[in-house]
Order: sequence, then C-alpha cells, then structure tokens
Amino acid sequence: MASDNKTFPPRACSETIECEFEHFRYRLLVSFYPDGRIGEIHASGFKDGSALNEVVQDACAIISELLQRFVSPLTLTELINRKPDGSPTSIIGAIILQITEQTLED
Repeated sequence: MASDNKTFPPRACSETIECEFEHFRYRLLVSFYPDGRIGEIHASGFKDGSALNEVVQDACAIISELLQRFVSPLTLTELINRKPDGSPTSIIGAIILQITEQTLED
C-alpha cells in the first residue's frame, strides 16, 4: 500500500456506539486521531462466521482505510444508495451515516 495515510496511534481514544439498521442491532467502535478525526471503525454484534459479519468487517476495514487517507465521512455519504426517505439502503450505508453523525456532533 502507498504511504499517503497517516499512521494510526496504537492507543487511540475510542467510543462505542449502539446502532440499529432494520432489525439488526450492532455496536460500532469508533477510534479517533488526537486531532479528533475518525481513524478506524470496527463493528460487532453479528453472528461470527455469518456472511453479514464478513461483509461488515470488510466494509469497516475499507472505510477505515479511506478515512486514514483523508477521505471525509461527508464524502462517503455522497456515495451511498438511499431510499426515497433518505435512509440508507444497506447496513454499510447505515455505518457511514452513523460515523458522519458522530463527526458532526464533535
């Protein structure tokens, strides 16, 4: 991988957020750089070994990498599919919206 991402500190400040998308309840662990930017996300609460768990874990790794390469959460929200009411069509979109809300709250 190219080295244009900022090394993430091993002991970053983190916050756990309880989330729900459709009928799935899960938790996001959001870790921050010292300057307050989100640097990593991890999700838990899905059945180990399930296809959904594997997709969400891959998505979190990709989203984390994008965030570390200075892609903003707001930019990511522009890429997700939405229902007519504006809500996300997938759990990946829900995760992106959740971290964007977290960024705007801070």
